[in-house]
Amino acid sequence: MSLTDLAPELIHHIYNSLSTISDVINLSITCRRLNFLLRHSQKLPTLFTAAEREFGPIEDIAQLVTYNTSQAVHTKREPQPSYALLRQMIKIGSVAKKIEEIYPSRRWQTDFLNRRSLTSHECYFLRRAVYRYWLYCEAFQNRSCVRAQRLLPHLVEERAQLLRSWTTGKLVLPGLWLNC
Repeated sequence: MSLTDLAPELIHHIYNSLSTISDVINLSITCRRLNFLLRHSQKLPTLFTAAEREFGPIEDIAQLVTYNTSQAVHTKREPQPSYALLRQMIKIGSVAKKIEEIYPSRRWQTDFLNRRSLTSHECYFLRRAVYRYWLYCEAFQNRSCVRAQRLLPHLVEERAQLLRSWTTGKLVLPGLWLNC
């Protein structure tokens, strides 16, 4: 039985099981029927599901992409999924993936015996830490918040509110510092 002979529901399940956005796009361009099924079904949710697997956590990327100075940084923002948002998420996620590739060589630069690759779980936590660090820097290390003003009570409170919105377990990278 050919892949194109499968029921549309099964093909949609296959699309949702793919791990990268390029896999989804490459499968859709293999034939007209698969392209038609992706375009006329839930293309955007399918691409966001693949983006979560490849670059996740995308809710942290969304917080970074949608941040502006008119809102409190610690407020949870849930933007409408769109192709423009997805493009920005892919751009940010691609940089985080490069950091994820470089991290093991930097982390175990002198300890060659314990050098290893990161597990997928550790990669997820590393990307999340990178997105949150970028959000923190975007909000509190810019021209409007110069070093001399960083001890002002309202800025200290705003930074504390951002950090309080994440649990301690979500602020650390479990398992990466065990062998320091």
